[in-house]
This record gives sequence, structure tokens and C-alpha cells, in this order.
Amino acid sequence: MEPVSLERRSPLLREFLHISTLNSFAIVQPILDQLISNSAFLRYYNYSGAAIFLVIGILMTAVPGVSILLLGTLRWRSYHRAAGVTLRVTILLLTCQSALIGSRWLSTAFELARVGIPDSILSGMSLCFAGVLTVLYFRSEGYRTVLAVSSIGVLIFPMSFLGTSSIREQVFGLSSQHSAKAQTAANPAPTVMIVFDGLCGMSLLDEKHQVDAVRYPSFARLAAMSSLYRNATTVHVRTDHALPAILSSCYPEEAQTPVETDYPLNLFRLIDNTNQYQSTIFEPYTQMAPEHLRKIANRRGLAKQTFDLLNTVVRVYERICLPRELESLQFDVPREWFRMLPPDPSDLQTLDGKIVYSWDTDRDEQIEHFLNCLRSTPRPGFRFLHIAVPHDPWTLLPSGMQYRQVRAYGEHIVGCPQEHWIADEWPVNQGWQRYLWQVQYADRCLGKVLDRLSDLGQLEESLIIVTADHGMGFHPGSERRVPDSFTMPDIVSVPLMIKHPRQSEAIVSDRNVETVDILPTIATILGLQADDEWEGESIQDDAPEKPRKTITGNLNTILDARFPQRFQYVDRMLRVFGSGAMNAQFKSLQAIPELMDLNLSTLRVGNPSLLQCNLIEGETSLDPNRPGFIPCYFEGTLTNVSQDVNTVSLAIALNGVVRATTKTCQEEPHSHSWSAFLPESGWLQHENSIQLFEVKRTDQRVTLQEIRLQAISD
Repeated sequence: MEPVSLERRSPLLREFLHISTLNSFAIVQPILDQLISNSAFLRYYNYSGAAIFLVIGILMTAVPGVSILLLGTLRWRSYHRAAGVTLRVTILLLTCQSALIGSRWLSTAFELARVGIPDSILSGMSLCFAGVLTVLYFRSEGYRTVLAVSSIGVLIFPMSFLGTSSIREQVFGLSSQHSAKAQTAANPAPTVMIVFDGLCGMSLLDEKHQVDAVRYPSFARLAAMSSLYRNATTVHVRTDHALPAILSSCYPEEAQTPVETDYPLNLFRLIDNTNQYQSTIFEPYTQMAPEHLRKIANRRGLAKQTFDLLNTVVRVYERICLPRELESLQFDVPREWFRMLPPDPSDLQTLDGKIVYSWDTDRDEQIEHFLNCLRSTPRPGFRFLHIAVPHDPWTLLPSGMQYRQVRAYGEHIVGCPQEHWIADEWPVNQGWQRYLWQVQYADRCLGKVLDRLSDLGQLEESLIIVTADHGMGFHPGSERRVPDSFTMPDIVSVPLMIKHPRQSEAIVSDRNVETVDILPTIATILGLQADDEWEGESIQDDAPEKPRKTITGNLNTILDARFPQRFQYVDRMLRVFGSGAMNAQFKSLQAIPELMDLNLSTLRVGNPSLLQCNLIEGETSLDPNRPGFIPCYFEGTLTNVSQDVNTVSLAIALNGVVRATTKTCQEEPHSHSWSAFLPESGWLQHENSIQLFEVKRTDQRVTLQEIRLQAISD
């Protein structure tokens, strides 16, 4: 007799169990793990517990349910061969998905790409392994038994998800009542706190290591009436941990998420517990403020919430499956996953409570809204502003004018693929220039706040704290966000200025201060009781200075308390950009300074160049009259470049006058890419013409050869 196949004799219940198990490892657990790590996303958009349960149910049952329904139907209609193929394909696909997730985890956990093992190689190996496991499934009863035993994961993964404190609070509505300890501020002064994002404290200093009053007049103005702590450093280099450290006075652990449940007695809760303050909190990134302060109502129905959440997690899941080398083929993750959607329009009239703005846009609007919230009220005000300046995207000039559009998904920086600077110093310094312009914009924002307080007559009596969560690195061959021996001063140094109520005398201190010390210091000044779980210490106390600095994270680091190498940043910055005039950055970053401001009629212009240029940013015919926008930034990639040419020198003419000179990058993946700035002046009111030239030197002479510009590429 012909033997009966596994597909015909295996009961549907057992197959359902096997498919559910593989589905849990391949789909459910990775998605739930992503939600745990970004629980602030659920809080930010106030997804209901019902919507979250529905999404979990769909993830757990959709693939197994459809598969078993199809298998049962095919067998009922006696299409046993088709049922066998369907089962094999289902098992193979789920096993491949599990293997891809595992390979991506291995690559990230052990940073295998750094040692020359790309994700694509790991993915290929994992798919081969998945094929072996699939064959084993149909040939080994022992393997199928292991799958049956592993089915406990079908229940454990959701239970573990719902057992996480931050998720449990969102799903079941369990609030952090254990942190609601009544407090009384003995000295309830009006308080204004500004946390800039990505601002290196050393970038504010001049050659005398004082705040540069020429480039940063507002920071210098505040320094003249406050205590400046030049040796202040962050305890983490990522915002999702660095900002909670400021607000909670706790060294963050990687498993913690930026929600109130994980940091219960933070600054926002402490102030709220006093009932003495009228609070306004501009916080676009964390969810650490008490929920009752939020003014946006959830107007989405259950069906809409479920669809939106499912759409987001499916796209996030797709991102974590494929190798990073194939990111260009991946679906875009909705911006809401990164909490980057604009606020509800009704927020514009809201002056108290938690006010939510987009993370990386509308920065002028945020500042103007925050200024309106600075007002006289019956109770002293607690006004908090966290703003993504000078953090990328780098799109603003010191004046606040925009020079390029914000990209919808991620910031493209010439010479910095995957947050790692190439070894070519030229594009690194160009990126540094763009960053420093936004530091000057941060100064402009601070100046508006100080002016507003002065107009209200509150400047003298207010407690003002200005700091940042972390800095940014600008060293060839180094990471932009991961500190090493070169970038440590760039990334871990942060500004810290504290103006006490009625303080008028400037104090400059090099005491060892960490950002976890800010909350205890505020508590001391306002006369609030410190919490035993805080790990920082008040700067106002006479306690001995800390013997070291601690940087937590994947690479825990201990630094000397005095951190003398921090001033190396200042020396290098002044060497690259000079000091003094506000426009020094323009003149010091020209590849061929002698060509600047020369009319093309006075230069030798030869035959057209054989090179062509794909213009990525900028236009060949420009209208400078767009409100708030100056089209002075250009970026492109050259084609037809000879293989023996490493660098091409370029000149850009605006209306027949050379206004910028630059050169191409020397290394992959940005070889033959270039960027350049034109000054804000020199634009005509109507149409402007742009010309790009290759600059060649022969016999001590300079010849310009015009390069044909192609249409803008997306």
C-alpha cells in the first residue's frame, strides 16, 4: 500500500499549534519587543487598551488562522497535493522570518558589521539554516515535538508584554500613584527650564574659554547673571536615556523607556505634586509628564486606532527583518513611530499643561508658542521647553531662515553614512558648520525667552536652567553619536547655566557636574525634599566633589573628574572656523578662497566639462522670495569622473559671480558627492541663475569648465 503522507494524517490542531508557535517567534515576539522599547509611542498617541488587545489578537491569529482555514478547505476538497505545498510554504516562510529576525539581532547585539560581517551575509546564512529546519520539520518527529513544547511562547510573549510596567499602565490605565507624594516648595520661585537637544557645551566658548559674546550674545547675556558649569557632562549619549536622566536624577538603564512609569518621581511629577505651580511643558520626545496635564483628546474611534497601530507595527516589523544594506527597498516607517506628527491645531491656543509639537519641524512656531506661555499667573509658572536644536536635521541659518526642506524620513548628511563620518575632513567640517549655525539659532531662541521675561519683569526673580541632553561628534573617521577618544569632548560635554532667583553676579565653575545633578539642585533651590532614589547630588551642597564621571549605555565609560581634554574641542573649532565675526564660517570653509566674489568675465572659462552633475538639493533657477526660505544650499553627485581622479574642485556662480567653492568627497559611499553654501546676500528679487564649474589648474593658471546640471533627483 502507498504510505499516507504527513499532510493527510497530521491533524489540523497539531499543525495549528506548530504554525502558531513559529508565528509567535517570527512575528508576534519581535513586534511586541519593538512596542516595549518604544512604549512612549503608545502613550504619545494614547492608544486604548482595547486597540492594543485587538492588534495583539490579530498578530497572534491572522497567519495561523488563515493557514489552517486554507489547509482545511483544500483537504476537504481533496486537493491534498496543494495542501501539502501550502503547509510547506507556510512553514518555510515563518522559519525564514524567524531566522532573519535572529540574524538582525545578532548583527546588532555584537556589532558584527564593524568587524566586516555585513547583514546581507548573515541573512543569507540564516535563510540556509531556515531551509534546513524546514526539511527537518517534515522528516523529524523530534523536531515537531520541540515545536509543540515551544508553543508555550504563544502565551508567554503576550503575557510578558502586558507585564511590562509602561505597557501595563497604558493598557490597563494603572497610574503612577505611588509617586504622588505631596510636596511643598519652601521657595516657589517662577522657573524656566530649557533643554536644547544635541548642544555641545564647548561649542559656546571662545579662545579664553568664556562664552563667545560675539557669536552667542544671548548665552553670554545669561552667563553674565548666572552660574556657568563648564565641566558639565551628560550621562548618556541618546535622548531617550539622556533626557530622563536630567529629569529623574537616575543613571538610566538600557531597558528603561522614557515614560513616567519607568521614572516615577521625576521633575514634572515633583512640581505637579506641590500644587503650587502653573505648569507648561513642551516635550516632544518623552512621556514623563503626568498624563492629566495633556490637553489633546483622543478623537479616533477603536477601528481607526486599531488600523493605525497595525499599519505602523507591520511597517516597523518589515524594517527589522531585512538587512540594513537593503534599506532603500524597505517600506517607510510612519513618522508617528518616531513621534513626529504635528500637534493638534487647537494646541496653538493652549497655554498650560503638556503641549506636544513635532520633534524636528515647526521650531519657530514652538518658540513663539512658548513665549506666549511665559506670562503672569496667580501661581508661579513652571515653564519647560525641550527643543530639537541644534540637533539634525540641519536646515536653519543663524537668522532662523530655512535653507533646505526637512526630509520625511531621516537626515541625509554628505560624508556621514549611518552616523559615521568618513575619513575625509572636508565634508566633516561642512557638517560641523551647519551644526554651528543651528547653535547660533539656539542662541537666538534663548534671546527671545530672556527678552520676554525681561518685558514681564520676571527675569530677576526667576530660576532659569539652560542645559542640553548630549552633544554631537565631528571627527573624520569617527561616529557622530558614539563617543571615542577623539569625540568624547564633542559628545558628552553639555552646557549648564543656572540663574538663581535674584542672582546678578556671574560665577564660573569647573566643578565636576553631571546631568543627574540638575534635579537635586533644582529641589534645593526651590526648597523641595530630595528623594532617596535620586543618584545625583545637589550642586548647592558642600558635599565633596565626585571623583569621576560616568557615561552609561552599551559602552559604559569612566572619565576623569576634571575632564581637561574637553577644551580640545574649542581649540579645534577655532582652528577650523576662526573666531570673532559671525560670518567667519563662510570665509574659512572655501576650497579655493582666491576665486571668491570674482566675476566670471574676469576668469578664464574653457570648454564645457565632460562631467555631469545630478543635483540632489538646490535648483538651477531660483526664487528667493519664498517666505522664511533662502535657497542657498546645494548638494549633488558628479558622474563621468575618471577612475584615477579622487577629488574634483568646484566653483558655484550666482548670477555670474563666484559665491562658493567646494570639492567632492574622496570615499565611498559618498565619493564624488559634494555640498556647498552660498551667502544669504547677492540674490535678485526675481529669477536667479546658478552655474557649476569644474576648476582645473594648469601652468599656474585656473580654468573653469562648466558642468551640465541634471534635474533634481529624489
